[in-house]
Amino acid sequence: MVTRSISRLQQDFEGFQQLAALLLRWTGIRLPEGMQGMVLLTSRIQTLIAAKAMHSLRAYAAVLAPLRAGHPDREAFVSALSTHTTSFFRESVHFDALREAYHRAGDTFKVWSAACSSGAEAYSMAMTLESTRRAAGPDFRILATDVAEDVLLEGVRGTISEAMAQQIPARLRERYWTRSAGSEPQWTAGSAIRKNIRWSKVNLMDRSQYPREGTFDVIFCRNVLIYFEPETTQRIIEGLASRLKPGGLLILGHAESGAMTLGSYARLGSSVFRKPEQLRPGHSRRQPLLQELLRSAE
Repeated sequence: MVTRSISRLQQDFEGFQQLAALLLRWTGIRLPEGMQGMVLLTSRIQTLIAAKAMHSLRAYAAVLAPLRAGHPDREAFVSALSTHTTSFFRESVHFDALREAYHRAGDTFKVWSAACSSGAEAYSMAMTLESTRRAAGPDFRILATDVAEDVLLEGVRGTISEAMAQQIPARLRERYWTRSAGSEPQWTAGSAIRKNIRWSKVNLMDRSQYPREGTFDVIFCRNVLIYFEPETTQRIIEGLASRLKPGGLLILGHAESGAMTLGSYARLGSSVFRKPEQLRPGHSRRQPLLQELLRSAE
């Protein structure tokens, strides 16, 4: 019965185009064209459509189209089609760079996890910094943001499965997490790593939603830009750069950094970039930045 329902939905290419257009307008994410995009769409939203007792993508698109940001049905649609793959200490070299930057900090060290999903990245940051903090070392603050409210709530709850917990080095897991009893044990983050994380919903397409509490020492924006149109990627990188301190680090995913050099930014690794301490006389930072983004998107 489920297979038959999906097959019927996958014949509605007009509805697919309407829903793909809504997703692009609301999030900047472009679905793959043709059957690849159709299969992705229908597999992600079939339960949402079934809950509405609808039988076509067009009918679902007609319900979604007039909804404002924040409406539960619109949020559920966006969340279903946002990519939420996450793991602890993914690309460990990035956390080495984070640790080194923290050791150079003179006052409160501020980090932004700009596409945090359910929080594994933010908690990995917190464990890295808390475990390396010296007695007289600076405080740190982590801002964790995502476009999807439901995955943010998972991060706020701070509870993970046994399988997810095994991704965390044993010494950190035992120090910062508590395991529940029972046949299906779970692990809950302790206050030592929770206390320095603030969670917030931010759509990276909308710069008015970007944090206003000053600039950051390090910004992680990993494995999300590959889903955006090149023009949207440009705007996002420009926005992130405006929130980065001089000398701060912008850390991207390996898949999206490619051959990018970000103009005047120093490349410290395959996907770690340092913002210049100050602009050189007669040098424009904006234009090289855009040029490199265009090159990386080709």
